[in-house]
Amino acid sequence: MKRQSLVLLAVAFVAAGAAGCFKDPVSGLRSGPTILSLDHTSIFVAPGDSTAVTATILDNGGNVLPETDAAWSSAATTIAVVNKDTTIIPGNYLSRAFVRGVVSTGGWTTVTVQSRGLTATVRVAVVPPVLPASQVSVVGTPGPDTLVVPGTIIGHDTIPADTVAYTAGDTLVINGTSVFQFDTSQARVYLSGPSGISTGILVGKTPTQLQAAFLRPGAGKVIVTNLVLVTGNTAIGNIAIDSLIGDSTAVSRKRFGPLGVAMSPNNARLGDTITVTLPAGLALQPTSQVLVGNTGISTSDAMWELSRTANSVTGLAKRGGGGNVTVTNVSWGAVTISAFSTLNPVPIDSVASDFPVGTTQGAANVLTIPANDTAVVYGSVGPAGSAFWTFTTTAAQVLKGSLAWFGSGNPYSTGTNTVAYTEDLDFLVCNAATKCDESGVDLTGYAGATTAQPEAWTTASEPAAQYWIGILGFNAHYSIVYQMTVILQ
Repeated sequence: MKRQSLVLLAVAFVAAGAAGCFKDPVSGLRSGPTILSLDHTSIFVAPGDSTAVTATILDNGGNVLPETDAAWSSAATTIAVVNKDTTIIPGNYLSRAFVRGVVSTGGWTTVTVQSRGLTATVRVAVVPPVLPASQVSVVGTPGPDTLVVPGTIIGHDTIPADTVAYTAGDTLVINGTSVFQFDTSQARVYLSGPSGISTGILVGKTPTQLQAAFLRPGAGKVIVTNLVLVTGNTAIGNIAIDSLIGDSTAVSRKRFGPLGVAMSPNNARLGDTITVTLPAGLALQPTSQVLVGNTGISTSDAMWELSRTANSVTGLAKRGGGGNVTVTNVSWGAVTISAFSTLNPVPIDSVASDFPVGTTQGAANVLTIPANDTAVVYGSVGPAGSAFWTFTTTAAQVLKGSLAWFGSGNPYSTGTNTVAYTEDLDFLVCNAATKCDESGVDLTGYAGATTAQPEAWTTASEPAAQYWIGILGFNAHYSIVYQMTVILQ
């Protein structure tokens, strides 16, 4: 028993000696502070509100180390201030501070924390809870009712299918500041009130100003989306803001001034050139047509166009009448208005014959047609009237053409324009060897009285010469407007 006790005692001494020779197995993995970690890299705070930010010291193994000397500071105390939390945190394993927004109009700055030789920063955006009232205004003066709209405009509010009273220039204007601007590719404006949310149509947008019109009147909070907080720091860039809300604002619907309609050379005569000018803010589309001269307007009454600009068109009415002048497919910003009309009828008298500028009844008008090309000619004739056009060819050519016309219907002075008389035009094509009147035979043969149209003609190959085309009014009660096409081939 004594020998066994000595053995056990020896083992105990060996074990005790071995334990004294070894350290904590993970103590060698720890190193000094290498990382100052923040729980926020950027924060948004309203003026007067505070947000907590915490800082933690780590070694390169990710182990948390105590910190005792953290110092917090703001780069611009007029925008945001920072105060260190003095509450004792067990183990001193983190430092906490409260960042409070100061500037009422918004801005940005950085908050810096330093501890154990390390530095970290957090970007602070001070965003006001509402748009300053000085940035939002409504401008405009009431005007006459002139806008005809469909019952529904796709993607926007539903409005009655009627002539809708809009207010000229009644536009909601939101101005940016040196601090807040707008992302023009994504910005939107809304009006949120008791009747729901109305979407504004941006009729003007720059980084510093948005102009929005609405398809119905209303009052409510102004909501602007997709703003940017301007930092002026190229390394940081502008800070995106989802939206800001403004105070309650009242707006009316958009109303445009009347269509401008001018006649030349006389006043409201069939055959005069008619120039229709859109009010400011509207523009023509490629599909736009001008409907004029009839109470029952249809696309068949679209006037013949002579020229067009971005917001005006000049042409000839096809018939007399007293209907409203209407322009179809008008652009209002991103919205297409199906029909925009004058408030009052525009009378076009069909009793007296008149002609477009440069056309005189009974006189020859020179028509220049390049070889192997086409010319389109417009004009009008009255009862027993005629018009003559002349052109010269330089080589043997086949001559082709067509003639289409519109009867005038009853004169506007009778108070109605729903009855159309049977009208007829005839043409004669001749040269020096033929006659250009009804007493002889022209190149195509006199067609006689007929209302069939369009009338078309084709000659044999004719020699180089001067040619005349006579447009004759046959059984015409009032002025008739025609469109003639001449082809050399």
